[in-house]
Amino acid sequence: MMPGSMNPEIHVVWENNSTILYRSRTILGGIWSDEEIVVPNSNHPCLEIEGNVVHVVFEKFGDIIGRSAYYHNGEHSWSRFWTVCSTPNSSTYPVLTGGYACAWVEELPGNFEIYFSYYDPEIGWVEPINISNTDECSNYPHITHKQTIERTTVYFTWTESNSAPYDIKFQTYSFGLGEGGSEALPFYVANGGEEEASPFNLRREGYQQYGTEPYERIDYDQEYLEYQFEGLNPEREYAGALYLYQHGYSNLPILAKVDNYQIGEITLPSDTLIILKHMVPTMLYEDSIINIKIFANIAVSAILVLYEYEVDSAGGGPQSSQSMPNQTGHLTLSVYPNPVKKVIGIEYNLPAKTDIKLSIFDVTGRLVKNIVSENQESGIFHKSFDITNLSQGVYFIRLNTRDKSLVEKVIFLK
Repeated sequence: MMPGSMNPEIHVVWENNSTILYRSRTILGGIWSDEEIVVPNSNHPCLEIEGNVVHVVFEKFGDIIGRSAYYHNGEHSWSRFWTVCSTPNSSTYPVLTGGYACAWVEELPGNFEIYFSYYDPEIGWVEPINISNTDECSNYPHITHKQTIERTTVYFTWTESNSAPYDIKFQTYSFGLGEGGSEALPFYVANGGEEEASPFNLRREGYQQYGTEPYERIDYDQEYLEYQFEGLNPEREYAGALYLYQHGYSNLPILAKVDNYQIGEITLPSDTLIILKHMVPTMLYEDSIINIKIFANIAVSAILVLYEYEVDSAGGGPQSSQSMPNQTGHLTLSVYPNPVKKVIGIEYNLPAKTDIKLSIFDVTGRLVKNIVSENQESGIFHKSFDITNLSQGVYFIRLNTRDKSLVEKVIFLK
């Protein structure tokens, strides 16, 4: 059932003669709309709904393949096919949670194992992870997850034995912010740079493909880009990550707004990936919708990701008000991406006007550079630092104010 609507819908997917079929209708009745969404030689479909997105995964020729339907104003469109895993072995019985975490049975020689992968916006589906890792036959996985601002935990159950009676096994897999190359399980992903615009895109002039990396494919517009997300849950927390990339401008000033609230302003160098990340204040999606605009002489967007978090009652959950400029909150510091290959993006929040010093040190404690040293107003600030001339290794970003100091470790890989 799809939430976020006054007239919720029911969605069904099934296999018929090795073809995947899909149908939907409103919960109040009406005519079922049947669609053939996958050509023959496909089996074992699984459906997952998040917000106004329907995700379907299935087995095709021993690989795990997926497709998504995006609903907007009662209409929907299907994405291109995406590959979760492609291995020399047969992969079967896929299951989803959150739309972007998948488990399945990997039929290894003489043994079956439960494998798992999740989607990272920068690299796509990560290398499959063996969850069961036993000498007996592992089969029929089930999967769910819990996600807070600090950590994503994925829960697995499956049958375990070479013959009846079968045992039920349980396992968890957790990763925190920045671990494993991922922030969290994406709730929505608006990929730029495709011939057909993302269903979340309301305005763009065109697209450009500079290279093969996901972030090297961008949407652009000479005035502004616009995206809209529906079906948000006001009882949960959301964070947005905007992946920015461009080629040809030495420095491109870019401004981003959520529902006309300014959330970030940066200067984007050429051939450099910079990621803007912000919590979204709850008041902006009380109507279950947010609108995001990106302004510049040539506005660009590579990937726009919206993450959903459960409110962690033990820790109080994330404080969305801290994400808006010129509002009270706590001193914060974050660096991205991490590990980094070219340019470090640095974001810090000042709850009040103060003298600050932002510096980078190597692993021995030697000062590499003072990036900022001045008096600044309260608000969220973004800086970038090119480290391509430094040696590979571990570095530390330190933010000093009059009464507090924060440090973040970053790994530089050439």
